[in-house]
Amino acid sequence: MVTLTSPQVDSNINKVQKRSDAHIAEIALFLSGALYGASTPVGKELGHWMTPASIVMTRFFVAALICGVYMRRSTRTIERSLLHLIPLGIYYALAASFFTHAFFRSSIGIAIFGYYLANLLSSMVIGVTVHREPIDRATVVSFIASLAAVAAISLARIDNSSGNDALLGLLYGGISGILATVIYHEQKRHSKSFDNEIITFAQLLIGGLCVIPVVLFAGDSSVTNLSTGGFALVILYGLMFFGCNWLSVYGFRHGPLGLGTILLSVEVAVGPAMAWVFFDEHLNTLEIIGGLLTSIAVISTARRKR
Repeated sequence: MVTLTSPQVDSNINKVQKRSDAHIAEIALFLSGALYGASTPVGKELGHWMTPASIVMTRFFVAALICGVYMRRSTRTIERSLLHLIPLGIYYALAASFFTHAFFRSSIGIAIFGYYLANLLSSMVIGVTVHREPIDRATVVSFIASLAAVAAISLARIDNSSGNDALLGLLYGGISGILATVIYHEQKRHSKSFDNEIITFAQLLIGGLCVIPVVLFAGDSSVTNLSTGGFALVILYGLMFFGCNWLSVYGFRHGPLGLGTILLSVEVAVGPAMAWVFFDEHLNTLEIIGGLLTSIAVISTARRKR
């Protein structure tokens, strides 16, 4: 009979707890990506009352307000100055701005492809080199399947943009994707000193303030005859945006950077699926293939050894 000493028992408990936290974190990241994709029809419906610029700006501040109310439950001691979180909000605003420029300069397909190509590659590199995350066969399968899914779904949305516009859209989307990786890295780094609510609130509020001039420059930010139903959708959209951000902050606190980004990319498959459910938009072959590849990436991630 083997008798475990107290340090051994504590070590085993810590290992079990870490595996449990990592598993929950991966679920949170998957839900974050799915929720972001599911918010697409809500944002589209808001287009009846609001311009794209006003939708982008409003979601930041409504989500920050919801987070501010929610964070009153936070009891964790703040160990560092909140000024350390200012760069996080700036990165967030820059990422949103570059992606917006990518979309307006080319097409949503090119913007998405540039974003996720750079995001997935840079997250894997930073995850391995900085956070010492291991790579096994399941990780490679998930990575390849996710890239293929993004490529398939992006191709389904690419229009006839000119060569220069397509290259600029790809470039701006890629810069946005790299900035997103920096954001996820910063979330992991700051999680040692701040709780989820504080990090989420800072990136939403500071990001919203920084994105105002960009949004105003991009176009009209007016709101036309917002009805009661429209106001309810604004609250819902802000709530979903808050949920996406909080779940990603929680996920990257406990989960891996590289695989976490793969799980977030489920957004590109959920968006078309929600458009099919709520707006009866036809799913073409590439989008269906992309959805199947996304399922393979998620299943491979879930079945890997921890």
